[in-house]
Amino acid sequence: ELGCGCGEAGPSGCDETCGSTLEFDECGVCDGDNSSCSGCMDPEAENFDSSATIEDGTCEHAPIFDEINDQFGTEDVDFSIDLSEHASDLNNNISHYTHVVLENDNSVSSSINGNILTVSPSNNFYDTGFGDIVVIRVFVFDSIGHSNQTDFNLSFSGVNDAPVITSVSGQVPTPIIE
Repeated sequence: ELGCGCGEAGPSGCDETCGSTLEFDECGVCDGDNSSCSGCMDPEAENFDSSATIEDGTCEHAPIFDEINDQFGTEDVDFSIDLSEHASDLNNNISHYTHVVLENDNSVSSSINGNILTVSPSNNFYDTGFGDIVVIRVFVFDSIGHSNQTDFNLSFSGVNDAPVITSVSGQVPTPIIE
């Protein structure tokens, strides 16, 4: 076969040049590297490319927070939960967690250390008038800024604290003599 009309036998590449061995890539580009039609083909990914015909392994997925069932604690005891047991990331790059206590009237304090969320109800939580349920919203972030969130209810059961007498009107304390 004569290549490219140059009158000589030999290969003719996709660039129609005599002697060329260039070929079309899978995207139909002469001497291409498949990059013009490569991309993330997972429709669940943050960077889904609907025009891609070749999966290139660059899919980025937001972390996933599974539903956290209602949790239960005791009024005068700190409550802790390991958030990593409820979060996952297909790219394995969870970077950190944050949270907010919704409708908090300072009847609880809370913090996250690593992946452990700790909620501390105030002493005599029931006497605060807040009730027995606190709603916690937790967020998980990956290293490129994608995030997800979930809410859960944290219920505290009351503790029957011993009463403390601080004063009695009209009474004079009597010293104890041993």
